[in-house]
Amino acid sequence: MYTTHPEWQRALQAPFTLDEIKQRPLIVRKDNTAALPANYVTADTITKRLDEVCGPFNWTVRYQAIKGNLFAELGLRCPETGEWVYKSDCGTESDFEPQKGEASDALKRSASRHGIGRFLRELPEQWITGYKGRDGKFHFDEKALEEYRQRIKQWMSQYQVSPVASSDESSNGNGAAGAPQHNGHSKNDATDAFTNLTDQAESLLQKPLFDTDREAWAQRLAKAQSLETLRPVMRQLRQEHQQRKTAQAQLRTDLENARDSFKALGEEGKFNYQLTKAYGTSSIDKIVGQFAPEQADELLAILRSMYSEMKQAA
Repeated sequence: MYTTHPEWQRALQAPFTLDEIKQRPLIVRKDNTAALPANYVTADTITKRLDEVCGPFNWTVRYQAIKGNLFAELGLRCPETGEWVYKSDCGTESDFEPQKGEASDALKRSASRHGIGRFLRELPEQWITGYKGRDGKFHFDEKALEEYRQRIKQWMSQYQVSPVASSDESSNGNGAAGAPQHNGHSKNDATDAFTNLTDQAESLLQKPLFDTDREAWAQRLAKAQSLETLRPVMRQLRQEHQQRKTAQAQLRTDLENARDSFKALGEEGKFNYQLTKAYGTSSIDKIVGQFAPEQADELLAILRSMYSEMKQAA
């Protein structure tokens, strides 16, 4: 038998188990000695909670692309009235399987608007020691990570789910299927919007494109204490991300063209040598993944100069 309202809402908002909560580096110190963690759960954990609390036939999710962003619209059927309550949010692409990652992220964000996993934002923060691995990524020290997880466990043992609003207050619409309902703006709406933008910023800063200045962007975002001050910073962050993605794609094209040109002259070895000298690898995929504008421009300038000299000598 599934829970009923208001127990239903309390069950949705309840913390997940420690085993279900994962950590990944969010902000890494420049010397790669420690990082602030981002606590998260998987999309499978979210759907499991929905099945257990609502029942598999009492929730639904629909996806829609709006202005290039993928939105997930999560609908829950109220156990008392039978009405559907829809809430939606958009996701951001992940570095691995971008489309799948964007869909999962959108689902988790829309679930958060229903209260699922919202407690993750309240978990204690601390720097966790670690190191930069051979893969070029930051890894937490296992002992330090476990100490932090035990701190989370202790925190959760004292966590109390916030009081649940009445049935009338908890619904954000009339239950009709379709676009999310809007009932005007309130303090809670502004808080949700601020939290949503902050989450989106954190997701963007996780991308390797911000490896060189992630901490600087994080500091700028931290200074924005209101929705009005956060929005312009978020717009700049999105623009910067798009510009870097475009430049990254152009770098791939330029390197592939350069490789073909060197190969045509029988000098592919010199091309690979210059890449290895600059990046420690001759793999174009890895170099593009480590994209740093100034380093890329310097490498391309050297390659153009070398190619011009070799072509004149040929």
